[in-house]
Amino acid sequence: MRGYDVVELRRRLLGLLDGSGGMTGSEIARELGISRVTMSRHLDSFASAGVLRRRRAGNATLWSAPDASARFEFPADYARAASEYGAAILGLDPDRAAAIVAACVAHGAAPAPMAGEVFVPAIEAAGRAYADGKAGRAEAALMRGAISFSMAAMRGGGDPEPTRHAVLMADGADGALRAEAAAAAMRMEGWRAMPIGDISASIDALLDTDLERLLVRARAPRGGITAAFALSETAGGLGTMGSIVRSACRGAARGTLLCLCGPDGHGVDADASVRGPADAVHWAASL
Repeated sequence: MRGYDVVELRRRLLGLLDGSGGMTGSEIARELGISRVTMSRHLDSFASAGVLRRRRAGNATLWSAPDASARFEFPADYARAASEYGAAILGLDPDRAAAIVAACVAHGAAPAPMAGEVFVPAIEAAGRAYADGKAGRAEAALMRGAISFSMAAMRGGGDPEPTRHAVLMADGADGALRAEAAAAAMRMEGWRAMPIGDISASIDALLDTDLERLLVRARAPRGGITAAFALSETAGGLGTMGSIVRSACRGAARGTLLCLCGPDGHGVDADASVRGPADAVHWAASL
Protein backbone atom coordinates (compact mmCIF):
# COMPACT_ATOMS: atom_id res chain seq x y z
CA MET A 1 0.00 0.00 0.00
CA ARG A 2 1.73 3.16 -1.17
CA GLY A 3 1.03 6.81 -0.59
CA TYR A 4 -1.17 6.15 2.44
CA ASP A 5 -1.74 8.66 5.21
CA VAL A 6 -0.40 7.29 8.52
CA VAL A 7 -2.98 9.29 10.49
CA GLU A 8 -5.75 7.83 8.33
CA LEU A 9 -4.27 4.36 8.81
CA ARG A 10 -4.37 4.85 12.58
CA ARG A 11 -7.98 5.97 12.38
CA ARG A 12 -9.04 2.95 10.30
CA LEU A 13 -7.06 0.59 12.50
CA LEU A 14 -8.59 1.86 15.74
CA GLY A 15 -12.05 1.73 14.18
CA LEU A 16 -11.47 -1.89 13.18
CA LEU A 17 -10.16 -2.94 16.59
CA ASP A 18 -12.67 -0.99 18.67
CA GLY A 19 -14.66 -3.53 20.65
CA SER A 20 -13.13 -6.48 18.79
CA GLY A 21 -11.37 -8.02 21.77
CA GLY A 22 -8.24 -8.37 19.68
CA MET A 23 -7.22 -9.45 16.17
CA THR A 24 -4.12 -11.03 14.67
CA GLY A 25 -1.84 -9.13 12.33
CA SER A 26 -2.96 -11.30 9.41
CA GLU A 27 -6.63 -10.55 10.10
CA ILE A 28 -5.93 -6.82 10.34
CA ALA A 29 -3.89 -6.80 7.12
CA ARG A 30 -6.65 -8.65 5.26
CA GLU A 31 -9.41 -6.34 6.52
CA LEU A 32 -7.47 -3.17 5.68
CA GLY A 33 -6.11 -4.41 2.36
CA ILE A 34 -2.46 -3.98 3.35
CA SER A 35 0.36 -6.48 2.95
CA ARG A 36 1.24 -8.47 6.08
CA VAL A 37 4.84 -7.22 6.03
CA THR A 38 3.81 -3.56 5.83
CA MET A 39 1.09 -4.01 8.43
CA SER A 40 3.45 -5.78 10.81
CA ARG A 41 5.88 -2.87 10.64
CA HIS A 42 3.18 -0.34 11.46
CA LEU A 43 1.64 -2.45 14.21
CA ASP A 44 5.01 -2.54 15.97
CA SER A 45 5.42 1.22 15.51
CA PHE A 46 1.92 2.00 16.82
CA ALA A 47 2.40 -0.32 19.81
CA SER A 48 5.70 1.37 20.70
CA ALA A 49 3.93 4.74 20.59
CA GLY A 50 1.15 3.47 22.89
CA VAL A 51 -1.50 3.60 20.16
CA LEU A 52 -2.17 -0.16 20.34
CA ARG A 53 -1.89 -2.95 22.87
CA ARG A 54 -0.60 -6.43 22.13
CA ARG A 55 -0.78 -9.68 24.03
CA ARG A 56 0.12 -13.29 23.40
CA ALA A 57 -2.65 -15.87 22.95
CA GLY A 58 -0.98 -19.25 22.45
CA ASN A 59 1.17 -18.95 19.35
CA ALA A 60 -0.61 -15.82 18.12
CA THR A 61 -0.19 -12.13 18.90
CA LEU A 62 -3.46 -10.27 19.36
CA TRP A 63 -3.69 -6.53 18.79
CA SER A 64 -6.33 -4.39 20.46
CA ALA A 65 -7.34 -0.74 20.89
CA PRO A 66 -6.66 1.19 24.13
CA ASP A 67 -9.25 1.23 26.89
CA ALA A 68 -12.28 3.43 26.31
CA SER A 69 -11.06 5.76 29.06
CA ALA A 70 -8.05 6.62 26.89
CA ARG A 71 -10.13 7.56 23.85
CA PHE A 72 -10.73 11.12 22.82
CA GLU A 73 -12.76 13.08 20.28
CA PHE A 74 -11.03 16.20 19.03
CA PRO A 75 -11.36 19.16 19.06
CA ALA A 76 -13.94 18.68 21.82
CA ASP A 77 -11.69 16.77 24.22
CA TYR A 78 -8.59 18.98 24.57
CA ALA A 79 -9.79 20.15 28.00
CA ARG A 80 -10.36 16.55 29.16
CA ALA A 81 -7.00 15.48 27.79
CA ALA A 82 -5.31 18.40 29.59
CA SER A 83 -7.05 17.51 32.87
CA GLU A 84 -6.09 13.82 32.71
CA TYR A 85 -2.57 14.59 31.56
CA GLY A 86 -2.08 17.20 34.29
CA ALA A 87 -3.31 14.74 36.93
CA ALA A 88 -0.80 12.16 35.70
CA ILE A 89 2.04 14.69 35.88
CA LEU A 90 1.14 15.94 39.35
CA GLY A 91 0.74 12.31 40.40
CA LEU A 92 4.27 11.56 39.17
CA ASP A 93 3.03 8.90 36.74
CA PRO A 94 5.10 9.33 33.54
CA ASP A 95 3.82 6.10 31.95
CA ARG A 96 0.21 7.21 32.35
CA ALA A 97 1.12 10.66 30.98
CA ALA A 98 2.82 9.11 27.93
CA ALA A 99 -0.17 6.83 27.33
CA ILE A 100 -2.51 9.84 27.35
CA VAL A 101 -0.31 11.69 24.85
CA ALA A 102 -0.16 8.63 22.60
CA ALA A 103 -3.95 8.24 22.78
CA CYS A 104 -4.40 11.92 21.88
CA VAL A 105 -2.17 11.51 18.83
CA ALA A 106 -3.93 8.30 17.84
CA HIS A 107 -7.30 10.02 17.95
CA GLY A 108 -6.32 12.95 15.80
CA ALA A 109 -5.13 15.66 18.18
CA ALA A 110 -3.46 18.50 16.27
CA PRO A 111 0.17 19.37 17.12
CA ALA A 112 -0.27 23.04 18.07
CA PRO A 113 -3.19 22.51 20.52
CA MET A 114 -1.27 19.64 22.11
CA ALA A 115 1.58 22.04 22.80
CA GLY A 116 -0.55 24.96 23.94
CA GLU A 117 -3.58 23.30 25.56
CA VAL A 118 -2.13 20.10 27.03
CA PHE A 119 1.61 20.48 27.67
CA VAL A 120 1.77 24.15 28.69
CA PRO A 121 -0.98 23.88 31.38
CA ALA A 122 0.85 20.89 32.89
CA ILE A 123 4.14 22.80 32.90
CA GLU A 124 2.41 25.71 34.64
CA ALA A 125 0.69 23.39 37.15
CA ALA A 126 4.00 21.76 38.07
CA GLY A 127 5.56 25.21 38.53
CA ARG A 128 2.70 26.34 40.76
CA ALA A 129 2.93 23.19 42.87
CA TYR A 130 6.57 23.99 43.61
CA ALA A 131 5.99 27.72 44.12
CA ASP A 132 3.11 27.04 46.54
CA GLY A 133 5.14 24.56 48.56
CA LYS A 134 2.98 21.60 47.55
CA ALA A 135 5.94 19.93 45.88
CA GLY A 136 9.58 19.96 46.88
CA ARG A 137 12.55 20.53 44.59
CA ALA A 138 12.98 16.81 43.90
CA GLU A 139 9.27 16.35 43.14
CA ALA A 140 9.29 19.34 40.81
CA ALA A 141 12.25 17.84 38.96
CA LEU A 142 10.39 14.53 38.67
CA MET A 143 7.33 16.32 37.26
CA ARG A 144 9.46 18.06 34.66
CA GLY A 145 11.07 14.75 33.83
CA ALA A 146 7.65 13.14 33.41
CA ILE A 147 6.57 15.90 31.02
CA SER A 148 9.74 15.54 28.98
CA PHE A 149 9.40 11.74 28.91
CA SER A 150 5.79 11.84 27.79
CA MET A 151 6.52 14.18 24.89
CA ALA A 152 8.31 11.30 23.16
CA ALA A 153 4.85 9.87 22.45
CA MET A 154 4.20 12.78 20.06
CA ARG A 155 4.96 10.80 16.94
CA GLY A 156 3.48 11.61 13.57
CA GLY A 157 4.43 8.28 12.05
CA GLY A 158 6.35 9.74 9.11
CA ASP A 159 9.90 10.89 8.51
CA PRO A 160 10.80 14.58 8.99
CA GLU A 161 11.36 16.65 5.89
CA PRO A 162 15.08 17.16 5.22
CA THR A 163 14.42 20.74 4.09
CA ARG A 164 12.94 22.15 7.32
CA HIS A 165 15.30 22.47 10.29
CA ALA A 166 14.74 24.23 13.61
CA VAL A 167 16.82 24.92 16.72
CA LEU A 168 14.94 25.89 19.90
CA MET A 169 16.49 27.45 23.01
CA ALA A 170 15.07 28.90 26.22
CA ASP A 171 15.88 30.40 29.59
CA GLY A 172 14.86 28.53 32.73
CA ALA A 173 13.72 24.95 33.31
CA ASP A 174 10.09 25.72 32.47
CA GLY A 175 11.15 27.58 29.35
CA ALA A 176 13.15 24.54 28.26
CA LEU A 177 10.03 22.38 28.62
CA ARG A 178 8.03 24.85 26.54
CA ALA A 179 10.72 24.61 23.89
CA GLU A 180 10.47 20.81 24.03
CA ALA A 181 6.69 21.06 23.64
CA ALA A 182 7.04 23.25 20.57
CA ALA A 183 9.72 20.93 19.14
CA ALA A 184 7.56 17.83 19.68
CA ALA A 185 4.64 19.50 17.90
CA MET A 186 6.87 20.71 15.06
CA ARG A 187 8.21 17.20 14.51
CA MET A 188 4.64 16.06 13.95
CA GLU A 189 4.47 18.77 11.27
CA GLY A 190 7.55 17.30 9.58
CA TRP A 191 10.29 19.56 10.99
CA ARG A 192 13.70 18.38 12.15
CA ALA A 193 13.31 20.23 15.44
CA MET A 194 16.20 20.23 17.93
CA PRO A 195 15.64 21.75 21.40
CA ILE A 196 18.95 22.59 23.10
CA GLY A 197 17.43 23.34 26.50
CA ASP A 198 18.02 26.09 29.03
CA ILE A 199 20.91 28.33 27.97
CA SER A 200 20.41 30.99 30.66
CA ALA A 201 23.40 29.84 32.71
CA SER A 202 25.75 30.26 29.77
CA ILE A 203 24.13 33.17 27.94
CA ASP A 204 26.71 35.72 29.15
CA ALA A 205 29.60 33.51 28.02
CA LEU A 206 27.97 32.36 24.80
CA LEU A 207 29.88 33.92 21.92
CA ASP A 208 28.15 34.81 18.68
CA THR A 209 30.58 32.50 16.89
CA ASP A 210 29.56 29.55 19.08
CA LEU A 211 25.93 30.00 18.22
CA GLU A 212 26.77 30.63 14.57
CA ARG A 213 28.59 27.29 14.40
CA LEU A 214 25.60 25.54 15.96
CA LEU A 215 23.14 27.12 13.53
CA VAL A 216 25.41 26.43 10.55
CA ARG A 217 25.61 22.75 11.51
CA ALA A 218 21.82 22.63 11.87
CA ARG A 219 21.21 24.39 8.56
CA ALA A 220 18.81 22.81 6.09
CA PRO A 221 20.03 21.89 2.58
CA ARG A 222 20.05 24.58 -0.10
CA GLY A 223 16.51 25.68 -0.85
CA GLY A 224 15.28 24.59 2.58
CA ILE A 225 14.24 26.56 5.67
CA THR A 226 16.26 26.96 8.88
CA ALA A 227 14.64 28.66 11.86
CA ALA A 228 15.90 29.54 15.34
CA PHE A 229 13.39 29.85 18.18
CA ALA A 230 14.11 31.65 21.46
CA LEU A 231 11.59 31.20 24.29
CA SER A 232 11.33 33.16 27.54
CA GLU A 233 8.62 34.19 29.97
CA THR A 234 10.15 37.66 30.44
CA ALA A 235 10.71 40.44 27.94
CA GLY A 236 14.20 41.01 29.35
CA GLY A 237 15.21 37.38 28.96
CA LEU A 238 13.77 37.28 25.48
CA GLY A 239 15.59 40.46 24.54
CA THR A 240 18.95 39.10 25.74
CA MET A 241 18.61 35.79 23.95
CA GLY A 242 17.05 37.35 20.90
CA SER A 243 19.89 39.84 20.44
CA ILE A 244 22.52 37.11 20.50
CA VAL A 245 20.58 34.82 18.17
CA ARG A 246 19.76 37.71 15.82
CA SER A 247 23.46 38.49 15.52
CA ALA A 248 24.22 34.85 14.72
CA CYS A 249 21.47 34.73 12.11
CA ARG A 250 23.06 37.72 10.37
CA GLY A 251 26.56 36.21 10.53
CA ALA A 252 27.73 32.81 9.34
CA ALA A 253 24.19 31.48 9.78
CA ARG A 254 22.83 34.13 7.40
CA GLY A 255 19.40 33.24 6.08
CA THR A 256 18.28 31.59 9.33
CA LEU A 257 14.88 32.88 10.39
CA LEU A 258 14.33 34.02 13.96
CA CYS A 259 11.13 33.55 15.96
CA LEU A 260 10.89 35.03 19.46
CA CYS A 261 8.35 33.36 21.72
CA GLY A 262 7.27 35.27 24.83
CA PRO A 263 6.10 38.72 26.02
CA ASP A 264 6.23 41.83 23.85
CA GLY A 265 8.65 44.63 24.65
CA HIS A 266 11.85 42.69 23.99
CA GLY A 267 13.04 45.28 21.45
CA VAL A 268 14.58 42.77 19.04
CA ASP A 269 13.98 42.79 15.29
CA ALA A 270 12.81 39.25 14.51
CA ASP A 271 11.11 37.51 11.62
CA ALA A 272 8.25 36.63 13.97
CA SER A 273 7.27 37.46 17.54
CA VAL A 274 4.65 35.16 19.09
CA ARG A 275 3.29 34.56 22.58
CA GLY A 276 3.45 30.82 23.24
CA PRO A 277 4.61 27.44 21.90
CA ALA A 278 1.37 26.84 20.00
CA ASP A 279 1.81 30.16 18.18
CA ALA A 280 5.38 29.20 17.33
CA VAL A 281 4.14 25.93 15.83
CA HIS A 282 1.51 27.77 13.78
CA TRP A 283 4.16 30.19 12.48
CA ALA A 284 6.46 27.33 11.52
CA ALA A 285 3.60 25.60 9.70
CA SER A 286 3.02 28.77 7.65
CA LEU A 287 6.54 28.81 6.21
